[in-house]
Amino acid sequence: MTTENVPPELVAEAQDLDTTPERLIELSQQPALRPLVAANPATPPAALEQLSRERDLTVRRAVARNPNTSLDLLLELAREFPHEFLSNPILPLLNLTQPDFIKQASPQAWLQLLRCEETPLLWLRWLNEDVNLSRIRWFSDETMWALQWHVAIAGEISEFNQQWQHIASEAVADYERRSSQVGLYPRSFSSTLVLLALAMPDLYPELVEGIYLPDDECWRRLLLASFPHLHQGTLLKLVSEGPLAVRAEVVRLAALPPELLQDLAKGPEVEIRSAVAANPATPPALLLSLIEDPSGQVRSAAALHPQLPAQALARLVHSPESEVRRAVASHPALGASERELFATDASAEVRAAVVPYLPPESALFRPLAADESPQVRAAVAAHPGLPATLIASLTRDPALEVVLALAGNPCLPTEFAEQLCAHPEEMVRRRAASHPALAPEILHHLAASRKQDRAVLAGLARNPQTPTEILARLVELDDREIHLALCQQPHLPVSLLERLATHYLSEWRRQRAALVAEENAQPIEILRSLAAHPAAPLTLLEQLLRLNDSEVAITVATHPQVSAQGQNLIFEYLLETLREEIIKADLPSRLRPLLLQRPDLPPALLELFAESGRWVERYLVSRHVAAPPSLLETLARDGNCFVRAAARARLASQPGS
Repeated sequence: MTTENVPPELVAEAQDLDTTPERLIELSQQPALRPLVAANPATPPAALEQLSRERDLTVRRAVARNPNTSLDLLLELAREFPHEFLSNPILPLLNLTQPDFIKQASPQAWLQLLRCEETPLLWLRWLNEDVNLSRIRWFSDETMWALQWHVAIAGEISEFNQQWQHIASEAVADYERRSSQVGLYPRSFSSTLVLLALAMPDLYPELVEGIYLPDDECWRRLLLASFPHLHQGTLLKLVSEGPLAVRAEVVRLAALPPELLQDLAKGPEVEIRSAVAANPATPPALLLSLIEDPSGQVRSAAALHPQLPAQALARLVHSPESEVRRAVASHPALGASERELFATDASAEVRAAVVPYLPPESALFRPLAADESPQVRAAVAAHPGLPATLIASLTRDPALEVVLALAGNPCLPTEFAEQLCAHPEEMVRRRAASHPALAPEILHHLAASRKQDRAVLAGLARNPQTPTEILARLVELDDREIHLALCQQPHLPVSLLERLATHYLSEWRRQRAALVAEENAQPIEILRSLAAHPAAPLTLLEQLLRLNDSEVAITVATHPQVSAQGQNLIFEYLLETLREEIIKADLPSRLRPLLLQRPDLPPALLELFAESGRWVERYLVSRHVAAPPSLLETLARDGNCFVRAAARARLASQPGS
């Protein structure tokens, strides 16, 4: 953030050493001035501690360099900004007044300091001495080797020959072996895994085990979001590896080679064979064999396939299994005579399945509207071509599912929609009040009713015809169910969207801080719905992305606003998330080598790993095919003798060097 639009006198005041602490705190409220206030030695320690929590790296770096930053905070910031910590002008004074202060540094801070060539030799000798005398309990093998291979201890590698490369390669092999022994990804990292899969879809096969839960649809939504960007090799890997449900979904969706579909159709899993039967690329000849499959689930899937030959479809009409007949009844190529036959089928599910395909002039509507099964009558009530003569009787149907289906019929006449708004069942009133056939004067009347029926108001909140002034009044109500309905209102103005977002973001943070959950619609449900709203602006989507909720992340990634700007929002937030997890060693060990082994790893991620406290990871970056010269130049000044030698060798081998 620049200070271009900030008055020059405020910029000067933020930089002035004579500015009072109170005024500096006041100036820090302006985002553009925070880097200047964070760098000012007159800024009080309490304000610097607050600034150290800013997202802006420039601000946090300035705090790490500020001599007025408290020692505890400095040692904490050393984990993230070791170079800035080492350049802080207060260090010489601390070395005189508190010579042992550096021994308070955490193991993570030491790993970061050991990647800096300018770390004082005196500190390294102290650390080495304390290790030899067993005065440090936290000291690990990782820290020991980082210390032993520091250039100030081991010396410079003048020629990076095969002997040195062999030593480094053994360290890499040990690193990868240890990482492979780590168990599954912690569930706490599922949101990070989702971000990675959204930004780098071809990682999905390696990440899905940390996302997949049988009772959670997150994995499926993520797969659908990633699917258009998956390479053929990734699809083939997903077909053969991973949870069965994931494999079946890929087989159902992917344009797979006919010979592979043929092999999969012979497999032992019913789910896979059913997926083959549903795959749009499955050839007719294979469908003919699948309708003879021993599983009714597979035969039903084949019966629904649009490429199923007509003679096979005709044969299935007389199947003894209602499950198969139901699938045939839903086939778009079924003839009129077969549909009439199914309208009198012994199975209610089959009779209900044929209803949506009846033409408006069909004589079958009347007997089916009087069918003994509520499921069949509900299918009739939902038909857009429902004859007007049947509507009145269906409004009085004793079965709730029938009246609900009628209230949701898009072609329901206005008078019946209005009539159903007074129905004794709350669910019916809610759905009827959302019907677009209701005239504006009816909508105003319902909104102004003294009864203030919550069900009706929730329906009005969803109704695409509801005027803005009514929507504004509904936003003011203290009712989460109505607010959740408003989130599904396609014409909700952006100003009202943002008002809801402000309220529920605050509510979500409050609940998270108090570790409580309340009844009714939870804030996260409403925030997820806001993320899905087509009018949600990018600024709001960015705020919602920071909830670290997997469902929100997938919704934001597939939002038209984000898709239009090329997923930059997702990748930038991924970088911000990974930076802390990589540098502070919080990223699961199993995932780290997986990323570094990818030849297509974006340079921005390589830059993050170049700041890792693990010297082996920095060494792998220096050897990575995609490492740019600017990054190699940085690594050539690394504190580790192997990292700097490998980076210098790479630079020397480049054309024109």
